[in-house]
Amino acid sequence: ADRLAALPEMTDVPIGLFGHSQGGWVAVDAASRRPDTSFLIVNSGPGVPPWVQERYAARMALETSGTDETATEMALAHYDLVTRLARARTLWAHVKDRREELAPYMPEDSWGWHFWMSILDFDPAPALSAIHVPILTLWGEDDRLVPVEEGISVYRTRVPPTRLVVKVFPDAEHRVQVGDPPKLAPGYTETVLRFIDSHVDRW
Repeated sequence: ADRLAALPEMTDVPIGLFGHSQGGWVAVDAASRRPDTSFLIVNSGPGVPPWVQERYAARMALETSGTDETATEMALAHYDLVTRLARARTLWAHVKDRREELAPYMPEDSWGWHFWMSILDFDPAPALSAIHVPILTLWGEDDRLVPVEEGISVYRTRVPPTRLVVKVFPDAEHRVQVGDPPKLAPGYTETVLRFIDSHVDRW
């Protein structure tokens, strides 16, 4: 956004931000730091911290694979242990030998471990409260990676209804696509264009 704004041909041109999935955290954080942002569009972006989103995705993956409830809870206990170890800033040297035991929730290497430690507790809610431009959130009703209802609740709690548009697309998955081969849900493109046209002054 800074580079775009610095271009002579972009003088007085409104610049918005778009973030998909975990990129939604990045877009929300960036918009909270840039008061000159004109609008924000978040596509399947979690309204919850990374550890909550990943736990939801883990549960959905287990249920989809047909794992029974007892085995699911045992697997999620492993996930919770990894989360506690990361939150305690446990050294990689002390956890790397537990990768097989805690798979697939333990990162494969030191870089992944330190990255997870750095992001797992990021809370997008305070950043949402600091954004004062129109926000469009787009969701697939059948998203199995992001908890849709919980995320929408956070947005509606933190963003005034006069600046928030929430659109949930029936039968759509994480990429807000439907069908086979997948394509954008009916009305998706029109929703995005209508939002931009309604909330950005013409230049």
